[in-house]
Amino acid sequence: MLENRLPSTFVPGRNILFLTFAACVAYRRGLKHIVGGMCETDFRDIPTAGTTPSSHFKASLNLGMEARFVFAYAR
Repeated sequence: MLENRLPSTFVPGRNILFLTFAACVAYRRGLKHIVGGMCETDFRDIPTAGTTPSSHFKASLNLGMEARFVFAYAR
């Protein structure tokens, strides 16, 4: 653990980056559902690995891509 109480493996914005890439691929292929598979231990230690993406993030992707993505998480 680091001084800020996060694990040394924490990468800021990692999940946001991967979900954005997934949305880009989904958009090009005409897909609407995006499923993330985060590691179970991430939910305990890393603040950005919640069970659902924030409503602001979903709204940003949907507005920026003129799409209506549905997010789901498999653990």
